[in-house]
Amino acid sequence: MVVDEGKLVGIVTARDILKVAPEIIEILIESARISETESTFLREEVLAGYCDECGEWSDSLVEVDGRFLCSECRST
Repeated sequence: MVVDEGKLVGIVTARDILKVAPEIIEILIESARISETESTFLREEVLAGYCDECGEWSDSLVEVDGRFLCSECRST
């Protein structure tokens, strides 16, 4: 039932809901894709190589101020 200011103004049927359900599902899927894309951009890019600070090999280099640092050098 659709009520406005205490008065019955309409009835929503199962058929009404089924008409818009595919559109709602598409909107939810697109929203999930957008959220996934945004979270991908927020993740740090991790590389393997030699740390620019200590010179040690690392499988988890992250760029900080233009230099690639291992986790140990990033924490100091």
